[in-house]
Amino acid sequence: MALSTDIAANWPALNPLLDEVLELPPEKRTAWLAALPQEQWELRTALRALLADASGFASLPASGSPLLACASQRRHATGS
Repeated sequence: MALSTDIAANWPALNPLLDEVLELPPEKRTAWLAALPQEQWELRTALRALLADASGFASLPASGSPLLACASQRRHATGS
């Protein structure tokens, strides 16, 4: 499964976690990801990709980043 498809499919679970981790300073995010409960471990790859995408494209609108654009579209579609 493509990562963007995985993100879209798991957006309801990813959205609050992404909001939480983005509130942290960048240097604390790796530890936060490592501390996720076991039932959320499969979301770590998608969260890492979204975090990397967010940091690499911080100055661009979401449409400039394929992963953030996918997440943004999913967020608007679900009303989250």
